Amino acid sequence: MDGYLQIIASAYSFKALQYRFSKGYGEQEVAMAVACQVMTDSTASGVLHTYISHKSRGAIHINSMWGYCSGIMEGSQPADTIILDREPPYPVLFQKIADKQQQLKPDTKGKMAWQPLSGKQHNILSLTEEQQTTLAQTAKSIERYYKRPQEIEWTFEHNGQLSILQTRDSPVEETPAGEQPFPVNITRDAEIIFSGQGVTVQRGIAIGKIFVIDEKNDLNDFPHGAILLTRHASPRFAAIMHKTRGIITDIGSASGHMSTLAHEFRVPTVVDTKIATQQLKHGDEITLDATQNIVYRGKITELDRFELTVEDVFEDSSEYRLLRRLLNHIYPITILEPQLDKITSASCKTYHDIITVTHKLAIEEIVHLSEKHATQSFPPPKQMKTTIPLGLMIIDAGKGTTCSLTDRYITLEQIVSRPLRDFWQGLEESGMWRNDPVSVDMGSFMSSMTRTTSLSASEKVGRNLAVILDNYMNLSIQLGYHSTSIEAFMAENINDNTIYFKFFGGATEFIRRARRTLFITNVLRHYDFMVEIQGDLVAGRVKKLSIDRMSRRMMILGALSAILANWTPL
Repeated sequence: MDGYLQIIASAYSFKALQYRFSKGYGEQEVAMAVACQVMTDSTASGVLHTYISHKSRGAIHINSMWGYCSGIMEGSQPADTIILDREPPYPVLFQKIADKQQQLKPDTKGKMAWQPLSGKQHNILSLTEEQQTTLAQTAKSIERYYKRPQEIEWTFEHNGQLSILQTRDSPVEETPAGEQPFPVNITRDAEIIFSGQGVTVQRGIAIGKIFVIDEKNDLNDFPHGAILLTRHASPRFAAIMHKTRGIITDIGSASGHMSTLAHEFRVPTVVDTKIATQQLKHGDEITLDATQNIVYRGKITELDRFELTVEDVFEDSSEYRLLRRLLNHIYPITILEPQLDKITSASCKTYHDIITVTHKLAIEEIVHLSEKHATQSFPPPKQMKTTIPLGLMIIDAGKGTTCSLTDRYITLEQIVSRPLRDFWQGLEESGMWRNDPVSVDMGSFMSSMTRTTSLSASEKVGRNLAVILDNYMNLSIQLGYHSTSIEAFMAENINDNTIYFKFFGGATEFIRRARRTLFITNVLRHYDFMVEIQGDLVAGRVKKLSIDRMSRRMMILGALSAILANWTPL
C-alpha cells in the first residue's frame, strides 16, 4: 500500500507538474495508473533513438547490453553501439562492440544484482541481425504513430519476444539558425508524378517502394516498409497496416473501413486518385507527401526529417485531447450482438448505443404495424413467389415494390428494392440452392435440418421476413437452427452505402461449427467485409463502396446464404 500511495503521489511531483504545465494539461486531465507487471526474463536490453544525424543523413541509433538495461540509462556500464539506416532493409552503417564484463539479472531472492558474464560473452554483439531488423521495424512504427523521433527502452526475452518498456519524445539535433529547409525548397527540383488527385485520409510523409496488391497477391508477401498501391480500398489490408509505410488507391472513401484503420495506425494515405495504378508500377521508389497530396519520384529524405521536426502537432493540443474524451461517449458501441434482443434504452451508454437500439425498435414497430394492418402505410406482409421454397414474407415500407395493397403474393419482377433484388439474384443464379433430398446420418442430423424442413413464415411474421424500401433491406431468415440476417442500404452516394451480415448456427458438434465459421469468415474477408466472431455468431460489415461493388457483394451473400441453408460440414 505504501508503494501504491507513492506512485499516486508522484503525479504531483515538481517534475510532473512542470511537464503538464509545459504541455498545456489541465488538472481535470490528470489520471495516474498503477500497473503491476510480470518481470521479463531478458537476454538483451537497451535504448534506441529512432532519429540521429549520421554523416549528413538520418539514422537509427541502438545501445545494447546483456541482461537488463539500467546500466545504459545510468551510464555506468559499457554497451554495444549499432547505427542502422532508417530505410528497409535497415543496413548497418556503424557498429562497435563493447567489452561487457557483467549483466544485471534477478538473484535467487528476486532482487536485481550485477552478475559476471562468461568470457565468450564479453566481446560478442548482444543483438543478432534478425533482432536488429525487428527493433528497427517496431521503432519506425512507434515513431510514425507519435509523429516525433522517439527514445525507446526495449528488451528481448529468452523466447525471442520483443517488449517495449517505454517510449518518449526524443529531440532532434537542430539545423543551424537560418538554414532550416522548408518543403518548397526541399522539393523544388523533385519530379512530380501526380498531385492534387484524390482525397487525403491521413496526413504524413511516406518514402519507399511501391507494392501493388490485387486479387492475385497474397498479403503475406507484402514487405515491411513498402507503400501499398491498390485499385480498390479494402478493410482486409488491416492485416498489413503495421507493415505499410503509406497507402494509395484508385477508388475509395475517406470515411471507409480502410481509412479508419489508416487513421488508427497513422499511415499516410491518399484514396480515390482515379489514376494511381496507371501512373505507378510495382517496385517504383517514391515519396508520398500526404500533407500536400503530391507523389514524387524517388526518395526525398529531407521531407521525412522536416515532418519529424515541425513544431506543432495537433495531437499535442488540449483541444484534440478534449475531442478524444468526447468521442468516448459518442462512437463506441457497448451493446453486444447476442444481447441485443434483451437491451432497453436504459442500457445505452453512448450515442452509438442509442442509435442502435432506436433502429432496432423502429424495425420492430414497422413489423408490428404491418402485422396488425394498423395503417395503409404498412400493408400486410406479402409472400415471395419463387422456385426457392423459402417462404419469405415482404413488408414494403415505401417504394420497395410495384404491387398493389391487395396482392397476397409478390414476384421478383415486382421487387424494386435493389438490395433484395441483388440478394435474390445471388440466391437463384448461383446454383447453390438445393431442393433434392440428401442422405443424413445421426451425427449431422441437426445441422441438416435446413435441407429437410422448411419453416413457414405464415406461422409467425418475422421468421423469414424482409422489410424493404427502394434502396434499403432488413432481411431475417431462419431455417432449422440456422439464422441469417442482412441489413443493407445501397444508393449512388458512396458514403451512405453499407451492408451488415450476421449468421448464427449451432445444432452440430464443435469441429463442424468451427469449419463452418472459418468458411464464412474467409468468404466475407475476401469480399472486403470486416468480420467479428462471437461463439457461433459471425458478423460482417462492409461500407462506402460504389453501388456496383455493393451489388456484387449482395449477390455473393445470396449465394452464401444458399450454401449455409444446405450445409453439411465434413
